Amino acid sequence: MRKFLVILFVVSIFTLFFAQQLPPGIPRNETFIADNLTGRAANPGNFNIWATWVWNDRGIQNLLLEPLWCVEYATGEIINALAAEPPKYNSDFTELTIKLRKGVYWSDGVPFTADDLIYTIELVKNTPGMGYNSQMQQVKEIVKVDDY
Repeated sequence: MRKFLVILFVVSIFTLFFAQQLPPGIPRNETFIADNLTGRAANPGNFNIWATWVWNDRGIQNLLLEPLWCVEYATGEIINALAAEPPKYNSDFTELTIKLRKGVYWSDGVPFTADDLIYTIELVKNTPGMGYNSQMQQVKEIVKVDDY
């Protein structure tokens, strides 16, 4: 019995040692911890939002991708992200004006502009099987007014 208790004690110590939340020396104020509150991600190795077979509503992709707008679910408020202002529709909802936020850059330092948005919409529209392809078929034309 004593041998069992010693082994149990040693295993408990090792468990506590390896169960620490952060490695030593990492300041808490420089640590970001994201908890997946909606369940287990079936394929955490693929965060491709354009792949239609990926279940991307678990919220993980929100840590990697920035949309034009977000919605505050509690109030319905539209929050500008890459867009500088809320979407503007004409009276019959056949035209949408998007004003982009200035000062947004890709990881290589190149500015994010209307050309990037146009490229993305055209790519999705012209690539069957790509996520949101059917929705982009509603877009008849894209007119660039300026870079933002």
